[in-house]
Order: sequence, then C-alpha cells, then structure tokens
Amino acid sequence: MSILVPEKAIREAREKLREVMMQYVSGVDPSESDARKERRRYAEENEETEGVIMNMALAATVSAEEARKASEGQTSAERIPALARLGASPDQEPTPEADPARISVKKRLGRPPLN
Repeated sequence: MSILVPEKAIREAREKLREVMMQYVSGVDPSESDARKERRRYAEENEETEGVIMNMALAATVSAEEARKASEGQTSAERIPALARLGASPDQEPTPEADPARISVKKRLGRPPLN
C-alpha cells in the first residue's frame, strides 16, 4: 500500500525537525554542542534527515487520514441521543419520601428516644 504524502506535510515535518535540531545542537557545553553539530552534519550528508522527514510526514498523514475516516464513519443514525446518555430525569425517579418502607433521616440519625 503506497500513501501519497502531501507536500504541506513534508514542509511541516522539515520545519519541525529543524526546530528540534536547533534545540539539540544549542547546548550549554561548547564541546558537546560541537559534537552534536558534527552529528547533525553527518546525518545531513548521508540523507538521514530526509528519511526522518519522510517518516514524520508519513506518520502525520496516516494519523490525519485515520482521524478523518473515524469522523466520517460516525453518522447521525449511529449516534446515541443525549437524553439516552444522561439517563432518567429527576422528575421520573421515585423520591425517597414516596417509598413507605424507608425510614426518614430524622428517625434514623441521632440518639434513640428515652422511653
């Protein structure tokens, strides 16, 4: 399966990698910064960065495509109405006072009567 990666996704991935690499090479220690700059130069010479850019763009494209398909797959007929998700309204539920088997809170709490 071949996925066509849009040019916009490649540009965004290239910009993101550039930002990350700038943070990577701008270290506090000058010798570490020089070593990181050398590793970055080596990766650019061997076209490793282009491979990383293509992988980033491909992953972003696949992720966006899956999200689009998931949102399209959910039609209004499949959606659950809000009232069904919320449950019964308080007016429909039996109130505790209406249940004769229940003892009121005043009678349950506190000290027993001194008969």
